[in-house]
Amino acid sequence: MDFEVPDRIGAVEGWRAWFLVSPRNDPGARLMSIIYPAFWEPGEETVARCRKSAIYRHNPVDHEAPDEDCICGVYALFDQGRVRRKYGEDLGVRPASRFQLLYRVIGRVALWGKVVEGGDGARASRAYPLEFQVPRRIKGLDTLSPREVEDALGPWGVPVTVLEETWAD
Repeated sequence: MDFEVPDRIGAVEGWRAWFLVSPRNDPGARLMSIIYPAFWEPGEETVARCRKSAIYRHNPVDHEAPDEDCICGVYALFDQGRVRRKYGEDLGVRPASRFQLLYRVIGRVALWGKVVEGGDGARASRAYPLEFQVPRRIKGLDTLSPREVEDALGPWGVPVTVLEETWAD
């Protein structure tokens, strides 16, 4: 996918993780952020918004994400290995019960727009996947085969690599 990055020379790249889920009332696979139930759509940039506005309705936050004085934004870490260890092979987080977990995915993303960089990574106002990586198998999670995961991720139009490793669920 080609997206115009108007306010930077180029996008910042980082690594992140997602759940591949199926909403209980929908048989299709969807790519969802692991912390908030926010979906990433194929062919569309993901646009960050501050979730504090939704949480603190009585005192809404009025700023664009990311804000330097807030924790909002689309996150990515610079170290692929750290993402694999923290969110791939040893993930302690599960999607909300209204979603069936099909698989876990990590990938490289482009971040652009307003970008706030930190020591381990960055958060940005816009993002899109550049590539996906999936393990050959996730112990305890036999919902989809790696081939079915590749097919489900196909609409994003980016490379999908099946890793020669097994993760634990």
